[in-house]
Amino acid sequence: QKLLVLKILKNCIKINPAFTNKIIDSMMPIILCKVIEDVKNSSFEERYECLKIFQIWLNSSDSNFPIIFPQSIASISKTDDSFKIGCIEFLREMSIIRPDICSTVGGFRILINSLIEEKLPKNLINKIIFSLVYVINTISKRKYFNGFGDFYKIFSIFTKSDFSSGNS
Repeated sequence: QKLLVLKILKNCIKINPAFTNKIIDSMMPIILCKVIEDVKNSSFEERYECLKIFQIWLNSSDSNFPIIFPQSIASISKTDDSFKIGCIEFLREMSIIRPDICSTVGGFRILINSLIEEKLPKNLINKIIFSLVYVINTISKRKYFNGFGDFYKIFSIFTKSDFSSGNS
């Protein structure tokens, strides 16, 4: 039943993006976040359908995208949940479309930390790298990126010294 309702909601947003204003007036964003975060009581298909709703909403509406969605996605992407890869992909897309929100929820840091992990598929790692380069290269989006603080983890691998201070 939940899955059917989620699919109907997704199609309503696809057909009429202005429908999101009605959804915000209700408690629907909170309910959707409860479904996507509830590993025990929600099936993978229900959680995936919520993620699709978030993606459609992100792509269709700039002004009324609830910040609670990326906050939920960011918290899931920090866990070892089986849903982690989908959440990282969502953050990657959001870094291009809405870098302001991505920065607010710590999405850039999550994306950079995920580059260091070896558990992600290589094609997703490449997409993350291309997305980060795009954000850095776009002047209007660059201001949301904390370059030195966020990139330190990546560059520290290449800048660490092999000798200690006692070996002089």
